[in-house]
Amino acid sequence: MQQNAKRQKIKTKKILIITTNDISYLGADTAGQQHLKYSEDALIIRVPDPVIFPPDFYVRTLEKGFGGIIVASAGDESPFLNSHARLAKNIDAAYKIMNEKGIDTKRLVLTAICSICAGSFIKAVNNMTKYLDSVHEQE
Repeated sequence: MQQNAKRQKIKTKKILIITTNDISYLGADTAGQQHLKYSEDALIIRVPDPVIFPPDFYVRTLEKGFGGIIVASAGDESPFLNSHARLAKNIDAAYKIMNEKGIDTKRLVLTAICSICAGSFIKAVNNMTKYLDSVHEQE
């Protein structure tokens, strides 16, 4: 999906993690309860389902100061009809806007996290942290 020829330097390493109330947040919470280490720059928010956000929300969030966004979907476990397929379309539309604006698409990641998937949650955060470390503009 990455089409940008030049890597952008990013001024912040803040990561917005969007989780679902009933499923993916529980995976993040499990990681916390197990005292697993991940970036202190991560901010977790809980929503009924990430499909509620339009594509431009992700782009504006990156433009306003977040280094990266992880959308932790419930996948097929979501109680909302076809939400994962609709969310995937929203993310694809966001990637198109990001490419038009020259924003690296690696800054937005869609992943599925189950209620007991602490390891998957940590892996997603650590991967984003490594990426942001590699493109972070030193002050």
